[in-house]
Formats: sequence, C-alpha cells, structure tokens
Amino acid sequence: MISRTENFKNFYYLPSEYKPEGQKFCYSIKNEKIAHIYPFDFVEFTSKKRINSKELSGGQIKKSIKGLYNIQKSIKNVDFNNTQISLNDGKIKVSGNRRFEKDLNNFFSPLNCFEKTIGRKQNGIHCFTLDKHILKVTQNLVNDPDFQSLSKNDKKISTFCALFHDIEKKEGKKDNSHPLNSANSALIAAKKLNFSEDEQTKIYDIIKNHHYLEIINKAKYSDEIGNNEGMGHNAEEKIKTVARGVKNLETFKMTKMLCKADLKSVLSDESFYNSLKSVYDACSDAVVKEILRLKP
Repeated sequence: MISRTENFKNFYYLPSEYKPEGQKFCYSIKNEKIAHIYPFDFVEFTSKKRINSKELSGGQIKKSIKGLYNIQKSIKNVDFNNTQISLNDGKIKVSGNRRFEKDLNNFFSPLNCFEKTIGRKQNGIHCFTLDKHILKVTQNLVNDPDFQSLSKNDKKISTFCALFHDIEKKEGKKDNSHPLNSANSALIAAKKLNFSEDEQTKIYDIIKNHHYLEIINKAKYSDEIGNNEGMGHNAEEKIKTVARGVKNLETFKMTKMLCKADLKSVLSDESFYNSLKSVYDACSDAVVKEILRLKP
C-alpha cells in the first residue's frame, strides 16, 4: 500500500515547502489514490485571518449568496479599463457603478478577504492590478456563451471560483503556489457560506487546477499534444495529474471556462488568449481524453 503522504505528493503538484501534515484525507483504497483533500484545519490560513474566522449568521450568509447571484448580472458591462476600485472605511468602492459596488460588498463583506487584493500589483505582462484582474476574469466568465449552458447551481459555483481564483496571489512576482493557496481559502469561505460538500469539492478542484494550461504545456509541448503522438513523458504525466485532479467532465468544463476567462484577462484586450488558443484547445482536449479514459 502506498503511504498517504507519498500518494499525496504524486497525485498533486505542490510547492516544495508545502507540508500535508494535519490534513483530513478522503482516501480511496480501491484505487490507491487520494480522491480529495478537505483542508479545513489549516491553522496557517485561519491564524493569518485570510478569511473571516468568525461564524457567519444566517442573515450574513443569505446576503452574501444573494450578492454572488447579483454579481453575475451587474458585472457584465463594467469597463474595468476606466473604473477605479478603492477601499473606504472597510467598504469596497467602485467608481461610477453603485449597483455593482453594492453586490460586491454584499458578497465579500462577511468574508473579509477581497480588500487585500485592491491595488496589488501583478508580475510580468499583466496590465491590471490583482483586484481588477479577478473581477475582469469574473466578467469574462459570465459573458462566455458556455456559461449560459450551466445549471443555476454550477453558475453559482463558477462565479464563486472566478472571484476566489487568485485571492491568495502574492504581489509583484510569479507565484506558483497561488492556485493551491487560493483553493484552500475558497474552500474555507465556501464552508462558512454553507455550500454543500459536493459544491466545496468542485470549488477546490476548479481553483487548484485553473492553471492547468501552464502546468501541462509550455509552448514546446504544443505540437506533441496537438498531434496526440510522441508526447513527452512530463507532459503526459501532467495531463494525467490534471485529469485525476478535476475528476470528471462536469468539473473540467468549469475549470476550462475559468482558464479561458483568466487568459482573456491578462491584457486589456483578448490578444493574450488568442495567441495561446491552439495550445489551450490542444491541452484541454488532452485532459478530456484522459478523463474519459479513467472513467469507470
């Protein structure tokens, strides 16, 4: 039998400094694989107050969920190139859009976590600060035609994931650990908002794997994946890891949509996504094939 710690390291890509001690494991003996991780006991997260540590009231939960649904509508036409985001007396301020400002505060205020992203600089070619990038990703997600084909509940989950996907991203430098850290914070927030266990699982899997394009395939692998032959060992193993991480086509569909929205939100236009579209399609198709192969 493979040890849980060894299996954990093989099953997920984790930063080298990450230590899995103290986690709650949902372990599948039949497949000798970790089915999922529920990191509800992360002392490092709660101690740093990344998410409001207080228990939320029923009224706060209801208000936050209503705000989440309303964001799907009020964010659609916001011009983030000409919109100022700021913080005033603990409230998020959005210039020229009181409706969106209200929805954003209703959703985030009980969780106390979006404020730290405001004005935070990103690395490399990103043209938006982290707060605007997160919101731009959410906008691109809800405006995606595929978003309309989701169920009401999956729309809620997808919007939640977009708003949390980079919530723990470090400032001004490449941060390979942010998908995992953001997934952990999102999981804690989802638990506080009384999301079901199945919803929490989807949220964790989607956010943790939303960088699958970078994980699987830098440009040098694109031809191999596109031709589906001669695929390098590393690329093949990464595809398997992502496929096992997202578990099913339903979750991967939402992960794929988040990845696409993320790529479209790097620059003020969609040129970054357009330059990677063929690689995105090839990598996504490869993951789908692997999920279908693993399907019992």
